[in-house]
Amino acid sequence: MPEGYAARVVFVSGHRFGVEALSGLMESEAFSRGSLNIAAVLCQHPMHAYSVVGYSDLYTFSCERSLNARCFHSLSSAPVGKFLSQTRHDYLLVVGLSQLVPPAILDLPKNFNHARSRHSESYGCIGMHPTILPVGRGRAPIPWSIIKSLHNSGVTAFLLEEEADSGGIIDQEFFQIDDLDHAGDVFEKVARCHRRIGQRLAEMLGNRALIAEPQMQCNATYWGRRQPRDGWLDFNLKSKELLRLIRACHSPYPGAFFVAGDAIFIVQDACEQDRKANISPGTILELNCDGSYAISTSDSAIRILKCSSGNMACLRVGQRIMSPNQISIDDEA
Repeated sequence: MPEGYAARVVFVSGHRFGVEALSGLMESEAFSRGSLNIAAVLCQHPMHAYSVVGYSDLYTFSCERSLNARCFHSLSSAPVGKFLSQTRHDYLLVVGLSQLVPPAILDLPKNFNHARSRHSESYGCIGMHPTILPVGRGRAPIPWSIIKSLHNSGVTAFLLEEEADSGGIIDQEFFQIDDLDHAGDVFEKVARCHRRIGQRLAEMLGNRALIAEPQMQCNATYWGRRQPRDGWLDFNLKSKELLRLIRACHSPYPGAFFVAGDAIFIVQDACEQDRKANISPGTILELNCDGSYAISTSDSAIRILKCSSGNMACLRVGQRIMSPNQISIDDEA
């Protein structure tokens, strides 16, 4: 490479985490001294705002900072492939995108550098994932981390390969999950980690010093995709399990819920309380003038403190709340 040649980066995202990571890149010394060049920013189209949890308008963000930005729907589309084949980038950085990157795009930095290997210190394709890889490959890492009662988690920068979340580990930033953290709390911790990793990653790329360690495949775990229906509260479970689910489904996710009559109650806050013995799970134990109410579980009860929907007029003491396997509901509810 010619002396003083800035490393060219194409950044791809449409997510709040992408905004944070890109901000970290631009706050770095490498960017300030000109050894790192954001050659282009591919921004997920605004139409995805309704289907992507955490969507952020990266296009406006990029244009306000005079970056070369354009919107896209799919990385597999011909226009995206044609555009990227002309950027001659050294590094591709993809953040907060649920789409897998096609092999032809993964190979572009290698091809631009007339090399044989897909990754090296001076070029390659990079992703970020909100777990301590190889633990938690796959989908919905923030809700799963709460459901699984993890106390420690993090964000991993890694090399992109055809298999999701499987490439060599470049960097990791760690954080703690407190007992009462809900999804929004963890989401903000993850966002801050993306910014810090972005700052450090910028120095690696600007110095062409990208180093990765292979993942221990034997330690890999996989977390599945979650649907809105997965937030349905089954009061046959224990109270602590239900409270974790409520925290895991909290905003920015669709929310945990139960169904009473024709009404859907989306639960935002709850706590555990004692109950008398020999009461069937799912029984409404009390309705309070402050708007809270208690429902029995398999081992105690939970007090619903706040709901974003649902009419208390649909509830009565002694009423049984149906479990998810007893009635059906539209997944998009």
